[in-house]
Amino acid sequence: MGNYLTHTEISELHLESLNFFEEAWKRGRRNERYKFGVHWTDDEMREIRALNRHPYSISLMNHKINNIISTQRGARYDKTGGMRNCP
Repeated sequence: MGNYLTHTEISELHLESLNFFEEAWKRGRRNERYKFGVHWTDDEMREIRALNRHPYSISLMNHKINNIISTQRGARYDKTGGMRNCP
């Protein structure tokens, strides 16, 4: 017939790849948290508050990241809204 995989083989491949994707998703969640100015985990916040301190977070990178993203988007589109011919 062909090179078709069985349901069991597909399930095994899925389970084998989960560790790779779980690690990538964890990094993505952490990066998203940092981008939105949440620089402390729940455990770190509890430790800081236990010392009677306030867990300040100042997102210095958020403005810079948004500026880079908008510059890249602007470079991709011409004034009519169409994609530019990029090499």
